[in-house]
Amino acid sequence: MKRILFALILVSSMALAQAQVPQQMNYQGIARNASGAPITYQDITVRLTLVDSAANGLSAYQETRRVKTNYVGLFNIIIGSPGANSVSGSIASTNWATGKKYIKLEIDPNGSSNFSLAGITQLQSVAYALSATPSGNASGDLTGLYPAPTIADRAISTNKIADGSVTISKLSDDVNSSISRKLNITDTAAMLAPYSGAANITSSLANKLNISDTAVMLAAYYLSSSATRDLSAKEDASNKSTDGTFTSNSDTKYPSEKATKTYVDAMASSGSGDLNAEIARATSAENILTTDLAT
Repeated sequence: MKRILFALILVSSMALAQAQVPQQMNYQGIARNASGAPITYQDITVRLTLVDSAANGLSAYQETRRVKTNYVGLFNIIIGSPGANSVSGSIASTNWATGKKYIKLEIDPNGSSNFSLAGITQLQSVAYALSATPSGNASGDLTGLYPAPTIADRAISTNKIADGSVTISKLSDDVNSSISRKLNITDTAAMLAPYSGAANITSSLANKLNISDTAVMLAAYYLSSSATRDLSAKEDASNKSTDGTFTSNSDTKYPSEKATKTYVDAMASSGSGDLNAEIARATSAENILTTDLAT
């Protein structure tokens, strides 16, 4: 086959991003023959390879697709978009933070798979890429590689939870489901609502004796004339008598136990002489009576 020269013109822009932005790159080139004339209005097959680290490095992503050139041999491709004949690797998994990256262009002007190398070009940063979402190794509370790092071990500390950085929306579905099954203040209020003001409970509580009821009941007797009179008639320290002779002859004083014992002992001691004389007299009389009856 006649050798054909292809000219790689331009990688016009690069739309590499994470999240909602598609993982795609805009690519533009011109196909020329060996004489340098553009190949116009022709279906060609293009194979584009994203090469990692060096021009002869490993392939990070590769796709093959058919495109049609325009009147100057120009063709446009959105690398990573739907419509490729075959795809190998992933743009999203490419680690853009390490090493250089190259685009290798291969073309078959007959639209088949007999590719010839058209050129290898190193990718350079574009304006938006300089402030794009980070890539490469994660750090801080994250570990792994962007665009899909994970939370590092022990990164969620008590302080981070206390300052409100960890909210319900950030917890997993399993955790939220577990929390939602717990009893909370609202649930308790809802459970007790049917009993709030219920007739039987209200009536039962109304019949209970409380502190204010007791105070009202005793208020009528507190220092009343009858209570004072009754208390004055009760035995207390001021109307106790320790006089063991009972000579005061009082109607209000009450003898103490010791006073009573002292009185009884004194009476028993003072009457013992008379008792002994009476006993002697009775004994003598009995003896005389016994003698008379015997004779």
